[in-house]
Amino acid sequence: EADQVFNLIEPFAGYAFNKAHAVCYANIAYQTAYLKANYPAEYMTAVLMLAEHHPAGAAQRVAEAYPECARLGISVLPPDVNHSRVSFALEEEEDGSLAIRFGLANIKNVGTGIVEGIIEARDEGEPFASIEDFCQRVNCRYLNKRAMESMIKAGAFDCLGGRGILLANLDRLISMAQRAQKVRESGQATLFDVFGGSVSGPSMEAAEAEVPLASQLAWEKELLGVYVSEHPFSRAAAALSKRVTAMCSEVSAEMVGREVVIAGIINSTRQILTRAGRLFLAAEIEDQTGSVEVTVWPDVYDQTRDLWAEGNIVLLTVRVRTRNDRLQLSVQKASAYQEGADPGPGDGDCAADPPAARQKANAARALRVTLRETEDSEADQERLRAVMSALEEFEGEDEVRLAIRQQDGDEVELELPRARACEELSQRLSAVLGDQGAVLL
Repeated sequence: EADQVFNLIEPFAGYAFNKAHAVCYANIAYQTAYLKANYPAEYMTAVLMLAEHHPAGAAQRVAEAYPECARLGISVLPPDVNHSRVSFALEEEEDGSLAIRFGLANIKNVGTGIVEGIIEARDEGEPFASIEDFCQRVNCRYLNKRAMESMIKAGAFDCLGGRGILLANLDRLISMAQRAQKVRESGQATLFDVFGGSVSGPSMEAAEAEVPLASQLAWEKELLGVYVSEHPFSRAAAALSKRVTAMCSEVSAEMVGREVVIAGIINSTRQILTRAGRLFLAAEIEDQTGSVEVTVWPDVYDQTRDLWAEGNIVLLTVRVRTRNDRLQLSVQKASAYQEGADPGPGDGDCAADPPAARQKANAARALRVTLRETEDSEADQERLRAVMSALEEFEGEDEVRLAIRQQDGDEVELELPRARACEELSQRLSAVLGDQGAVLL
């Protein structure tokens, strides 16, 4: 009987376990979708609050969630010592809508203990009236120079003073806070106690110059993971909108095999060597909607090296393809954006090719290589190796087809690794294979 029961259970167990998993995941998916659809601000706040536990890291998770907040029409407010809590929190705006406020502990180099000390001092009285008021009221045991500097750079003190003047007087502010702490511990009264905190502390030295917007945005990106004040690409976006055919977040598998024009700011780059020893580049490009990685193959990279500095705004024509089940964007043309100019893909001093070369490149989308079989098999193999070596040096995205004409008259056609179909490659292969050995299609 036991064997009979087992024989009944065994086939059922083959799919019952999977069904239970499917039901559980379906319930979670439905609940998550319901919350996002009906409570979008609360849902995205929770997503951001859990960012520090994300496998990719907090900064990466925040960068991923930030464009989704914008898509849903939810404002993400910068950190503020008079409004922020420890982590991300909901905040009602003047028009009654809900926004998400950055937490002070979401700033890089700022610990939870420091933030709790700031919030405790703020909640015991009124919002901080000035930077001197902040230094007088916050226990300096919670403060350190690195955390203060990071909070200033991230904009958390913008309500109390400009970032330039606060940074220029950072040492003076720390000293002010330390003196106030000693007075509190001694039990002595201060002018702030006598006059209700309305007397200013020692005056600060004015900064020599305001901090440039570009520097402020760079600090925000470094310390918060995203640009909060404004995106550095936003001013260029309007000028480039007529040229761009896809935003970074819109590039998808549906575009495979097509060329699209994207634009954005260069976040990071890394140089890589081909098997033939030539340099090419992988770069992360970001616009207001997200970021993508593009590949700049050697021929294009050699012509545009000065363009790929981090922080530059570029306009790119890329060809979309898949590799190992991932999208790959290969740069065909590149140009730098300059305010007031009207660049086209590949136009200007940073074009990948001169106009005549671009015209040929546009006309050639494939290369046909013909290898005639002879009685000398070793010589045939040597010619084939020479062909493969040339293709490696001209690495690119154009289709390459190899036609092998056998001695009996039959012809076999094979697909070779992709390369950059250009006149130079065609001439080099023809020198190995003879006239008409390589033909641009």
